Amino acid sequence: NLYIELTGALGRRTKFQEFDTPQLVLKAISSNNVEHDNSDIPNTIECDPNDVTLENVHINDDQNIDGILDHLSNIDQCIILSFCNETQQNGLSKATMNVYIDRILSIPNNWLVRCMALILKAKIGFSNNKYRDRACMQLSMIVDQLSREVDNNVSIRMKYYHSLYFPSIYQLKKDLATKWVSIGASSTAKVLYEELELNEEKIGCMISMGEKTEAIEALNEIIKHESTPELLCILGELVDDPSILEDAWELSNQRYSRAKRSLGTHYMNNNNFQTAIEHYQEALTINPQYWRIWYRVGVCALKLGDLNLAQKSFLRTTRLQPEDSESWNNLFSVYMRQGKYEAAMNAIKLSLQGDNDNWKIWDNYVTVCLQLGLFGEVILGVNRVMDTNPNNIDINVLRQLFLAINREVQQSKNRGTLLQKNFVDLLERIVSTNNTNADVWNLYSLYMELLGDLVKSADYVIKEIQCIQIQGWNQDLMAVGRTIQCLKGLARLEMQINERKRVHTLLLSVQSMLKQVERDFSESEQYEQLTSILYILIQLENNMNDA
Repeated sequence: NLYIELTGALGRRTKFQEFDTPQLVLKAISSNNVEHDNSDIPNTIECDPNDVTLENVHINDDQNIDGILDHLSNIDQCIILSFCNETQQNGLSKATMNVYIDRILSIPNNWLVRCMALILKAKIGFSNNKYRDRACMQLSMIVDQLSREVDNNVSIRMKYYHSLYFPSIYQLKKDLATKWVSIGASSTAKVLYEELELNEEKIGCMISMGEKTEAIEALNEIIKHESTPELLCILGELVDDPSILEDAWELSNQRYSRAKRSLGTHYMNNNNFQTAIEHYQEALTINPQYWRIWYRVGVCALKLGDLNLAQKSFLRTTRLQPEDSESWNNLFSVYMRQGKYEAAMNAIKLSLQGDNDNWKIWDNYVTVCLQLGLFGEVILGVNRVMDTNPNNIDINVLRQLFLAINREVQQSKNRGTLLQKNFVDLLERIVSTNNTNADVWNLYSLYMELLGDLVKSADYVIKEIQCIQIQGWNQDLMAVGRTIQCLKGLARLEMQINERKRVHTLLLSVQSMLKQVERDFSESEQYEQLTSILYILIQLENNMNDA
């Protein structure tokens, strides 16, 4: 006798909507008799006044669509809600479930049916960060109403209990406490856990509230009356006492794997990696599907240099948790130490699938690409590193790229290849964001000389010198020495360019440098080299004038 159909109707979903748009609604028509028992009906928590979304979709009344706002019998409402219970396993979208639930909430006939609809709506709303607080308050209101003594007929309230799969008050309180914890309201959750006598969860709330001392005292008091492996483990972790964790292991007849996991973590934190591995492996014999323990075994094995055990552990971790990028990254490290560069390449690619914006993983990608000679991929990796960490420039990587391009030009005499173009683009990007790196300008100059553009090469050497000559450079022997090396190369380039104006400008610069270093290094070899460069430039300028 019940007909239901998902259909569309013109209406408005937000406060400031100026025209109607198609909205999804549930059309429900029934020939069953409608019963009304709306005494003490639980209310819906009001929406946030700043929220533009309406509580219910406003349907245009001019459409005259039957079955959208008609009353339904209680049993019909139970049937509609049963679709929502089933769809939690069958994968119907939450938006569609909301349409079913809103149809029930628009016609409050029975206390229990409305409670069930509000519980389902709160659970769906909790998945949206915007409505989590409201969902918790809605569940809290229902729990409070269920906890009160009922003066009217209980049989009316409970008439449809078995038709709704209504949760027990114990389960409702536990779910509500869990939700309070997840939004940071640990003190509220603690009260509920105390009512339910869930000691472990209560202690967890106390710890998250920063009440570590009170939590230890409460644990000691509970353990005096009832000692369980779970409580002993929590206490052992709080006071960092391995003997208590050993007691928990023995009390469980060596079956409680958390005790061994906690022991392993204790010894790992104290850098006793071999002992930590032994405890972790005992825990894994009980529960081999615990992927985080496989990961920790791998980390400990890496610290000890046991590459075979590390490889086995990280491989097992990636099989159990293939989305964990850190495990793939550590497996990459193992393969690199073993010299298995192809396997390392596959591992780092899978790591990037899980965390594509981590510059450290991209840095590892650059390392393995250099080993395999994939220089185009090296440039891609360096660019990705700069996307998130623009100041992290590895000059050794750039030097290896330059050497690869140098070999390419020397062997094939090809100019303007894609690799060369990408290398220039990379250098341009680096100097546009950080133009004070002398090493980068040095590479840029060498590259321009390789391509035969001597003017640009000389200009970039000048920029390199400017980066070296920061405040106080004339008192630093290393800075003076590097400046002299740059001037030697610059003088050689200017001889080939053979422009009088450029040579004269460089001559004046060298004269100025001589005056700056004369006070501290007039007796040094560097000063003599700088003087000889000046004589070479004077002679070069005289020859140009004679010509």
